Amino acid sequence: MRSGRQTTSTGKTMMGRFLQSVGILLCLLVFISPTAILGSSIPANKAEQGDLEEGGNQDITDIELKYNALDQINAIRSHMGLPGFSIASALNNMAKNHSRYMSSGNITSWEENPDDAGFTGVYPLNRAQYCGYDKGYVVEFNGYRKKDYQDFLESCLQDPILRISLLNPSYTDIGFGKEGEYYCIVVGGSSDQTDGQAQLVIYPYAGQQDVKNVMATSLTKRPEDMSVLAGQVGLPITLSYYSAGKRELRFENVEVSVTGSKEGQDWDVQIRYMLPQSERDLWYSMIMYPDENFRTNTKYTVKVRFEVWHQEEFQEIVQEEWSFTSAGSAYIGEVTKMAALEYLAQAVELPVQEDILDTVSEPYQDLLPSQLSEEDVALAQIVYTLKEAGVLGDSALLDRFGYTTREQAVIWLMRILEIYGAPIYNSVVLNYRNTFEDINQCSEEGKPYVQRAYQLGLIRDQGGGVFAPQSYITKAEMEELVALVKERVTIPWPQGEEEPEESGREDEGL
Repeated sequence: MRSGRQTTSTGKTMMGRFLQSVGILLCLLVFISPTAILGSSIPANKAEQGDLEEGGNQDITDIELKYNALDQINAIRSHMGLPGFSIASALNNMAKNHSRYMSSGNITSWEENPDDAGFTGVYPLNRAQYCGYDKGYVVEFNGYRKKDYQDFLESCLQDPILRISLLNPSYTDIGFGKEGEYYCIVVGGSSDQTDGQAQLVIYPYAGQQDVKNVMATSLTKRPEDMSVLAGQVGLPITLSYYSAGKRELRFENVEVSVTGSKEGQDWDVQIRYMLPQSERDLWYSMIMYPDENFRTNTKYTVKVRFEVWHQEEFQEIVQEEWSFTSAGSAYIGEVTKMAALEYLAQAVELPVQEDILDTVSEPYQDLLPSQLSEEDVALAQIVYTLKEAGVLGDSALLDRFGYTTREQAVIWLMRILEIYGAPIYNSVVLNYRNTFEDINQCSEEGKPYVQRAYQLGLIRDQGGGVFAPQSYITKAEMEELVALVKERVTIPWPQGEEEPEESGREDEGL
């Protein structure tokens, strides 16, 4: 058995039955098609659908973004000792066609309806063959409202099921497509198994740095007693055992341990796992779920030992040990409430009242003007400008060093935009789906704000339609929020005398 530098990934074939509902706002969907083709699934006349030919009328920026994403995923596969992807013209055309189909129907789905405009095949392999792809295995990833192809691939790597297919060493062809805000990435190959010696593929891989601290998307597969929500479990660890022509493996007598080490202290991390014999879609992979988020700047060591069985035949004993390091706080870290308000002030270019510390009527007990250090004065001016405007409410404490939840950041942002007259209720709505899967975890105050911010394109979900409102917002997310507000919202400074009207305030579905 060779261990391709113990790395990121997992390979496996999963069927469309586990996929997320297409009604979810941001959906990452995967479907692997076997070689069988239903003749009626493909349009009779290929000329009926103008397929995009490589080298045709394409946007140069889009081509560059595709190759940036290709470099990203190939760098990961290279670290793992896996072959890189090559762009296949047929898969590029397939992905472009399907992204057009999804955009025209405003739906994220791996199936196409023969009665719909742009139909090129019911299932992914149908659509691949329609575009001239002659290999027997295709995996399709569909997404909505990502920053670019690289961002979409990162989301796929977060979910262990999607990661397993994306990092299968037998898939070496790839294609990219985007229409509007709908993305489609397709990978394929002649097989979903290795041809020769057994190969072990793991992620996070040995020596990997800056591993994500938390699971940032919803889980398509998980133990029944484990939370599905983003931000509530650590990044899953995947292990796949590839062996020529052998699927539906069993891992028996499994032993797993994960140990964290930082500043001379060691501790055990509780792990739950799923095996191929307990979840048919896993075929030849196992997923290990940490019960806690990874701590920052921490070395984690994973040890596994198990027997591999195919049908009733014993294959071998696998015993592996490897380590990786989680991301530091500067890379992923949480944002304090003081820092969050500073970010939001930057986003809207807030005109701060410089004399506010002398005139504030009811100061916070943990931010008294008379007790401020020099470096806190500018931040306190922002806080009290917003407090006096009615953004922050009337509590006695700010909890200035407490971390900011995703919901709280959105409430503050939308209150700022409301109070200072931004046209947030009569702006163009970018997304007509009007709820998150976990919207009921928001407070009654937060629900309409979170929904509207999403519709305006100011926030995005964490994968699978999940917002994770009670998870702490990260520095990277705050920086993205600032950029999106600057791009999409205009506040009519200076503030007018009259309060802005709230047109369309009652959002459907809440």
